[in-house]
Amino acid sequence: MLMTEEQARTKWCPHARVTDGSCSDESGGNNRWLDAKGEENCRCIASDCMAWRFVDAEPIYARRYVSDDRFVTRYEEASKLPDEQADAVLDALDAERKAFSDSWKPEAPEPGMEFVGISFADEGPAEVIATFRWLVRDRRGYCGAFGRPEA
Repeated sequence: MLMTEEQARTKWCPHARVTDGSCSDESGGNNRWLDAKGEENCRCIASDCMAWRFVDAEPIYARRYVSDDRFVTRYEEASKLPDEQADAVLDALDAERKAFSDSWKPEAPEPGMEFVGISFADEGPAEVIATFRWLVRDRRGYCGAFGRPEA
């Protein structure tokens, strides 16, 4: 049966097990009780499980190039310094760029997209690449432990 992850997370998983926490000989792994109610911790975990398979398309990624002048002038100035000084300045700038990339969270260019991360273009220190992905709602899948469903 094809279903969304949200739907799957309400279903009982025949592979999941819980114990009562004791190590006695009578203690065993269970996933449902005599009243046939599924244990809460034995529900499907959807795409967090290695058996989950998606049938709908993956999210589409988009990149946006943003010019950022905060580093350009300083890189140009560093290129005019003697090698030892330039290396120290460039190391400091690289550390600053890393801190910037760890903290900057740009807004999505369009509704329905989420921010994934940023990187810097190889061509120049000013090119910042912000990566976003389209949010895919209601992406369907199935438990692959029992084969692919017919429909």
